Amino acid sequence: MANSRPIVALNVGSQRVSMGVFSKTSKDALILDRYATRLVVLDPSAEGLRLTKIGEAIADLVQELNVKGSVVNYSVSGQSVFIRFVKLPALDDTDVEQLIRFEAQQHVPFPLDEVVVWNGKPSWLPSRRKTWTP
Repeated sequence: MANSRPIVALNVGSQRVSMGVFSKTSKDALILDRYATRLVVLDPSAEGLRLTKIGEAIADLVQELNVKGSVVNYSVSGQSVFIRFVKLPALDDTDVEQLIRFEAQQHVPFPLDEVVVWNGKPSWLPSRRKTWTP
């Protein structure tokens, strides 16, 4: 039996925000049910409005595709993402948070109050070894 819960995908690109709604067939194939996109092209002098315009575009897409309250799978353009991989020793959670902040200060060329530092541990890693991505 097909899963009735829609799969929502959001792509935030450098000049376009796109959203698709998929359903699964009984054989786990995906079917694109609905799709919409919005352009977010700004004059370079208006770069400070980018986040606001992206938020407005997402709100429009959510309303148009009727997906309010849905779980969303998303991607962000590489231009907006800054990734650093850092190997850390096995530590307790408190020490890991402090070490991640320290590593972020060393590797991120922006003030930390202007960035989102995310860390995650892949579930497939052995419990003795931890890999974190600030």
